[in-house]
Amino acid sequence: GERADSPKDPATKEFLPISGYREFPESAREAFAGILMAEFLHLKEKAGISIAVYQNDALWSRALGQSHKSVSLEVATPMGINSSSKTFLGALVLMQIEAGLYGLNDRISDLLSGYPRYQSLDPQKVPDVTVSELLTMTSGIGHVDNLTSERYQVMTKLDWFPIDTFHLVGYPTGVPGRLNYNQSTNSFLLGMIAEHLSELDLQTLYQEMFFDPLSIQAVLLPGSTVPEKIAHPHGNRSHYG
Repeated sequence: GERADSPKDPATKEFLPISGYREFPESAREAFAGILMAEFLHLKEKAGISIAVYQNDALWSRALGQSHKSVSLEVATPMGINSSSKTFLGALVLMQIEAGLYGLNDRISDLLSGYPRYQSLDPQKVPDVTVSELLTMTSGIGHVDNLTSERYQVMTKLDWFPIDTFHLVGYPTGVPGRLNYNQSTNSFLLGMIAEHLSELDLQTLYQEMFFDPLSIQAVLLPGSTVPEKIAHPHGNRSHYG
């Protein structure tokens, strides 16, 4: 996941199969397995897939394919979810807004005025936008290319803070008020706001609000050690160092 300023936790988390849920009826389990096989096996280019279905305290899960070369993917194999973590971040921000910590129309200059090094950011690259514009990816803030080696080198340091990445930001390429798809800079700023206003790190916030209640096993990188059995990227791995 994409994290803001979090404490450094060098311990390696062990990912285990989840238990304690009831089973779906056999007919449902067979239907789920049939759909999975039909969708996955016909693909010409594939590595592995892990899927779970949950309803009314019933859980079905299955994995197919490989985690990496000659290693089978298992249900408990951890995976990097990258921008899918925005679902957690967006929910967290909305919950904090409902709790009255800040508002959708509040501007980052006010919310981050006491945040370390915020004042050093170039206002031409990071304009004074609202929380709403960050959430909807309509801020127009400059982007960091996800596939550059420079971004990888900066973000894999154990002492990385999201603000460190902003020196890689180019001048805004989008138009404020219009959708600029999947810009990580918006998420970095939202994470910084969530931590700064709550005085808690993202790992703690996610753990208390989502991971523990929903039985989700997860760590936020690079503040935590990469799990030994994590699934490898499928594709051009040079983008990952």
